[in-house]
Amino acid sequence: MKTITLNTKIEKESEKAIMIDCGCLSSYGSEFSYKMWLPKSQVTINETEVIVPKWLLAAKLQESKSTLFIIGNQTFRKIDFI
Repeated sequence: MKTITLNTKIEKESEKAIMIDCGCLSSYGSEFSYKMWLPKSQVTINETEVIVPKWLLAAKLQESKSTLFIIGNQTFRKIDFI
């Protein structure tokens, strides 16, 4: 799978990027909200979904230092991208 379809809404938008909200779980077990900015040049935006390259979601997960993302009704674990 080279892309991942996220069933989520766009929280904010700039000329070059979109922001989506996701839940995260830290390696210590605490939950927190994470605002993820994605470059428009790398994603495809539809009415109810955002299509993201797998490598980009993996990089954002690494960057956040969380063990997993919860985006909409989907869960992505760091180990899934290793």
